[in-house]
Amino acid sequence: MAEQTEGLKVLTDTLRSKHGLDWRNGIVEDRRFEFFRGKDFAVYFKEHPEKFDSWIPDKSGDADAQIKTLIQLLLRRRLIFRTDRLYKKAKPGKKRLAKWPKKLVPVRDKDLQTFSEEAFYAWAYDRPASPYLWMFSVLIAVVVVGACLFPLAPYKVKLVVVYLSMGILMTLMGALLLRGQVGDGARKARDSILDMLNLHDPAQLKLGNESGNQTNKGSASSRIRPDLQDINYRM
Repeated sequence: MAEQTEGLKVLTDTLRSKHGLDWRNGIVEDRRFEFFRGKDFAVYFKEHPEKFDSWIPDKSGDADAQIKTLIQLLLRRRLIFRTDRLYKKAKPGKKRLAKWPKKLVPVRDKDLQTFSEEAFYAWAYDRPASPYLWMFSVLIAVVVVGACLFPLAPYKVKLVVVYLSMGILMTLMGALLLRGQVGDGARKARDSILDMLNLHDPAQLKLGNESGNQTNKGSASSRIRPDLQDINYRM
């Protein structure tokens, strides 16, 4: 029994990997769980049947029956448990329910502990940590210990660390300055292109001509002698 459960955990870990079954995070009774939809499980099973061969006793049966058998096996081994939406109605202003609800409730009815494409199933155990997480954890511990032992390091080691830190800092500053120069040049080029487009815009040219004509009329009227303007007004 224990060996079978461990073998099933290998299968479920594969399903929870990056290229496995589609899943989301949800809240079940104030606890965070990863869950998947029965519909997605059925699609994944039909697309990758070779991953489930060792767990399907009757390979000649219908695919839906095989999916139901496998889900019931996972339920009996307490690797998953069935859940349902906490809110059964759509939010105000929306016509449909969310595809992935944020909050779920466990289904405690034993008669409903079966497979359904409309149901949601949550993983009952924590997903194993990635090996990269262990590598980064060890690396952080080494860096912390090295920083604590830095005052006791030999003089040459201190020089190497200082010069290396200065080199990294200068590289970062140079990258920031280069980015600023490139961004400034790009903005200037964009502004010059926009100015050229505005100069060749017919609407802008028409507006400029009209404003120029109004300016010329105003300047011409301002050049008329005041006494002549008064005569024209009387006439």
